[in-house]
Amino acid sequence: MQLIGKDQEGYYGISGDYMQVLTLYLDGVESRKVLAESGTMVYFKGDVKMEKNVLESSGSFDRHVFSTFEKIVKHEKIAFTSYSGSGEVGFSNILPGMIQPVKLDGTSLIIAKDSLMAAIGTVDISVLMQQGVGSIFFGGEGLVLTSVKGGGDVFISGGGTIISYKLAGGESIRVEGGSAIAWDSSVTHKVEREAKLKSALFGDESLFINTFTGPGTVLVQTITLSKLKG
Repeated sequence: MQLIGKDQEGYYGISGDYMQVLTLYLDGVESRKVLAESGTMVYFKGDVKMEKNVLESSGSFDRHVFSTFEKIVKHEKIAFTSYSGSGEVGFSNILPGMIQPVKLDGTSLIIAKDSLMAAIGTVDISVLMQQGVGSIFFGGEGLVLTSVKGGGDVFISGGGTIISYKLAGGESIRVEGGSAIAWDSSVTHKVEREAKLKSALFGDESLFINTFTGPGTVLVQTITLSKLKG
């Protein structure tokens, strides 16, 4: 995972402190076509064309390929909107927080549900299913995870502050459910039950916790939607 800066002149920019806005600049070039999660667009101006894609069990959009498995369990559809043409488009998240740009160069990332804001380039996106009952109900990211690979730039959103942890081979970090938003595909992810069941049920700790083992990088957000609601 290669973290990159918040501004690249004429290409994209990230503004704001506590409720950041991602601005992507389109110049009519095919490689600048944007694929974004539906519902994140705030505004657009210029000669920008939009096309919403609601994908069922499988589907495709130009170089962007999607596949879903056991989607009936969640009764969800995978919806993205493409933006092309000339102009600019602004995006934001529902959570007060940050946007982290990541460059892909043939690498692969796993991104938590609703944390993939937008992608540009030759990017393949597929949907992964978490394993086990604990993953479904207590893992934090929900049943669905997103795998992103290829070449291009990916923009990941997180609540509060996004913290990056680079893990050496065999090194582990344990993360409260819902707080991990993205990690390299080289990182091993397990959902484990907390030993102190009473503490988990009646305290503030989650009943299940995510354990990540390197090598690779893990991105963690400090505010989740459930914490904000609380």
